[in-house]
Amino acid sequence: MIRHNIQYPLLVAQNPDDADLIDESVELMTETVCARRRTTRVCGSDFLAEMAKSRMLKLDGEHIKRRRLLSRSKSPKKSATTTTVY
Repeated sequence: MIRHNIQYPLLVAQNPDDADLIDESVELMTETVCARRRTTRVCGSDFLAEMAKSRMLKLDGEHIKRRRLLSRSKSPKKSATTTTVY
């Protein structure tokens, strides 16, 4: 479903140099959507898991493209999405 929402084949075809970044995004989105926890921590803030899941499922290819552009303008850093059990 996530790959469909972001038009994965087209996104990778248009951005072959960023295939690893796109795959990482899909992996993080999938982990967030499939998590069985009550809360999810995103950029240091806790969100109800259902809210985080809903937001991840609303993302499309344009969101991934913007993330790619932002990541090129900033220095590399750790992933911003982690899940935490409360």
